[in-house]
Amino acid sequence: GELSSSVVHEMRNPLSSIKMNLQALRRKTQGDPDYEELAEIAAAQAQRVETMLDDLLQYGRPVELNPQPTSFRELTEPALAVVADKAREKNVRVELKDELGNARLSVDREQMCRAMTNLLANAIQAVAPGQTVYVIGTRRNDAGPAHAQLEVRDTGPGLSPEALDRAFKPFFTSKPNGTGLGLANVKKIIELHRGAVSASNRPEGGAAITLLIPLEGNV
Repeated sequence: GELSSSVVHEMRNPLSSIKMNLQALRRKTQGDPDYEELAEIAAAQAQRVETMLDDLLQYGRPVELNPQPTSFRELTEPALAVVADKAREKNVRVELKDELGNARLSVDREQMCRAMTNLLANAIQAVAPGQTVYVIGTRRNDAGPAHAQLEVRDTGPGLSPEALDRAFKPFFTSKPNGTGLGLANVKKIIELHRGAVSASNRPEGGAAITLLIPLEGNV
């Protein structure tokens, strides 16, 4: 964590300089299709590096949880608000199914919102326009103490065997511009809550990410 933080800190200043200079070059290349495209590619890759550094900092940083009693809707609705524009732009519907009712989870709301936002953004990206992403909260009593099962389902192409095996490993990604740290950060957050996370392909098509988190009183 200390190494990651120091590396990120040292790289931010030169990266900021690169981005500012690229902005100036982009203005100069306007009207020249070839160089304008090269400038756009360079700016996009600089943004990708910045996103990777932010994800790396989040992954390496020690996290102190501030747990609060939270309902399923209190947990998911802030994340839905974050991805609302992305869903609207792609014409994707996000449907919430709350089978937990008044059951309470003891979670750090900010950290869990970050995890849920990541899962929802991935699901929205995976589906075709006009399709639906489902967020389902149910109660599990089949494995000892009661847990909340939070599931994000999509109707996309599903996950490859390699992705199923390595989805939560740092720096693994199947996306052209992915950092490979999004799901690794989700795993870290859930395990800090003494929970578990898994990925699967649904028989009817699409993928599902399932979170198991102890209900309040079972942490």
